[in-house]
Amino acid sequence: MAARPAPPFISKHRRVILRRVFAIVAVGAACTAVSLAEQTLHRTVNGNVVSSSADPAVQIEVPKQARYVGTGAWVLYGIANCRQFVFAEPDANNTIERLYWIQFEAYVSSMPKLHHLYTSTRHAALGGLDFYVDTWIEQNDRPNAHAADIASLESYLHSKGYAVPAAINSGSDEEHVDALLAARHYRLPPITASVRLVHLADAAARKELMIIYTEDLTGAQLTPADTKDGAPGYARWRAIEARLIRAAEANITVSLPFPQPAKSARLEPIS
Repeated sequence: MAARPAPPFISKHRRVILRRVFAIVAVGAACTAVSLAEQTLHRTVNGNVVSSSADPAVQIEVPKQARYVGTGAWVLYGIANCRQFVFAEPDANNTIERLYWIQFEAYVSSMPKLHHLYTSTRHAALGGLDFYVDTWIEQNDRPNAHAADIASLESYLHSKGYAVPAAINSGSDEEHVDALLAARHYRLPPITASVRLVHLADAAARKELMIIYTEDLTGAQLTPADTKDGAPGYARWRAIEARLIRAAEANITVSLPFPQPAKSARLEPIS
């Protein structure tokens, strides 16, 4: 899950799930801090359906057998307001078989030079919305596999003329997902395969809806290296990748129940 492709300006800014107990506390504190600023957006979960009133106005439904793990809201690295919802299908031992991760993101208004940039040439249409499509394999049990690359983010912010926010170390989005899973005593399998679907919610590419679907890949005997053309397992990966994308499209329903607002509600940065 953690090694998903990232926008070019931050090579690893979302790549990691750091399994640290302190992250559970951090998520709880961050949720409280951001909740007041999120009131105008009315993002909620009801059973297996996540609803958002804006940016974009959408409903996202996951399979009924998926268990709701939790939600988190915080300012990612001090630069982007995030709201995430996590659902999981664990086995009898609480190891994740399938994970559904829904996240709304918007860069803070104090950093207008920041924009989302995706280079994937693959797209999918869900509920009338266009999504960029990326896939990857993550080896979760590799030593230091989940170390964050904050230095590249700091360098990028300096290149844009911005000071590094005090909240730069507030935790990655994977870190917050990991904390939610740990709070429910769920754990990721040693290796997973994921597909990321990203919809840019505004013309300026400063707001996005990200949906990540992850499956246990432990029995497939593949590694992240097998996603490269010419690798021994590349042909098998391409077959698994195609099935994974079909599963994401079949298991996740996106609909537009609300009229699109003329002017989106704005989520202000949290000091």
